[in-house]
Amino acid sequence: MKVRMFLMAALLMAVAAQMDAQEKKEFTLEVYGGEIPDVKPAFEEEHFLGGEITRKWNTFLCNYTHTYDVEVGLSTSGTEFRKPAVFKAVERVNRYVKKSFKSHHMTREEATRIMTHVLDCANIICLENDTAALEQAAGDTRTAEEALAFFDQIRLINV
Repeated sequence: MKVRMFLMAALLMAVAAQMDAQEKKEFTLEVYGGEIPDVKPAFEEEHFLGGEITRKWNTFLCNYTHTYDVEVGLSTSGTEFRKPAVFKAVERVNRYVKKSFKSHHMTREEATRIMTHVLDCANIICLENDTAALEQAAGDTRTAEEALAFFDQIRLINV
């Protein structure tokens, strides 16, 4: 019994230390010209928040996914993801915001503010070259709340 209690306490201390270390990381990204470039997709996918978020969402999808034809096998096409840790973190936040918005735990304005920041960060990360630390931090997130905290640690600076 004492051994179990000791192991549980050690596990809780390790998790708390990891969360503290993760919270202390802060990243700064520069936005040149104050505007994040848009990509026109072949097929637009409507985002549940609509408007400006749909444009940013489609830019995100175009930046992070690459579909190509497969010569061998049963499938006719394959999809590759650039910076998959960041892609998955954005998907987690999007599902979390969608669920919170649909269940009326979040207002449209709050959901739009969160998704604007997350998509702006993701679209800038995609264009940057040296993002190993960012990708590692994004990969360390396991829940939507952790992914949201990760994006909150990113500051965008207009240059």
